[in-house]
Amino acid sequence: MKTKFNFLWIDDNPKKIQQYSAVVEGGVPGKGRRGRAKVIPSVIDKNVSAATSAILRVDPKPDMILIDHVFNINNPQRWKGSTIAHVLRERWSDIPMVCVTSMLDTPKAFNQEDLSEYVAVFQYPRLLDDHLEDLYAIAQDFPRLAIPGKQVRDRLVSVLKAPKPEEETLKRVLPAEFHGQTPQTTQHRIAYWIFNFLLERPGFLYNRLRTATLLGLSETGFSKVEKLFERALYTGPFHTTKRPLWWTNELTRLLYKNLPAEAPDLPQFAGRTLNRIVKTDFSKSYIGKGTEIADVVAKVDAASDKEVPVASKYTAPHPDELQVPAGFESLLVISKTRKK
Repeated sequence: MKTKFNFLWIDDNPKKIQQYSAVVEGGVPGKGRRGRAKVIPSVIDKNVSAATSAILRVDPKPDMILIDHVFNINNPQRWKGSTIAHVLRERWSDIPMVCVTSMLDTPKAFNQEDLSEYVAVFQYPRLLDDHLEDLYAIAQDFPRLAIPGKQVRDRLVSVLKAPKPEEETLKRVLPAEFHGQTPQTTQHRIAYWIFNFLLERPGFLYNRLRTATLLGLSETGFSKVEKLFERALYTGPFHTTKRPLWWTNELTRLLYKNLPAEAPDLPQFAGRTLNRIVKTDFSKSYIGKGTEIADVVAKVDAASDKEVPVASKYTAPHPDELQVPAGFESLLVISKTRKK
């Protein structure tokens, strides 16, 4: 696996590139992705289109491109980072493009078309603490998503390292453009779907909180039995140690494999009978009496990113979710009109 990279960083503010470059170049600390990178600055001026053309002559060719989204310069052409990403991809379809911005939460700074031009969008304040390993994961794994020929679904499921029982279900829910090799089925589109849907939405994969809640445990309780579920750990493209994920159905299979036949049917109760688990390891519902079991994870309110384990009767579908993608679970929020 490649461990030495060239990251081309496009921004109108050279001081910002300089501020973050040293840590990015230093690689991921601890047990995360191995690798080092050289950050090559590309400072944009008011003639953004000419600067973009010049980027295409960069040598050596970069392994990944980091792009600011909003340029605070006199920009008569009104180009944004997403415009540059779109133009560069015409020539460099095999290079991942990631947005690094401080404007993600700014109304009207982004629209869905903008977002779709990047494999991922990271905020500057969180880049080094939360997303440094993501950068290296994208750089390392993006080449694996060059899937030629007509068997895109079969090959992609293989690359994802999905458990056998999940393979056919995954094939059925992949976006229609992945069903055959068409002009729309590119590395970028595959990477975008994996990073922003498969890894982000609950359904095929669960994060640590959802995994623990499925087993009726707190995250501390789950850490006691985590080794029993190693075979359920997601090891496909863009996996990281910072954000471990587990195949949901494989978790349940391994749970009952480690329990006697008379184990409870509900995994939330069955998980509590695992060896070394005591009452203080049980999950607790964020709402309700202490005896109520938390069987789902929900956001505390529609405007918050905070998620908590809770009894499902206290939840409702998230109001911002108009449609649940096939194969995934509905996002939930604590209901304002709670059931008794």
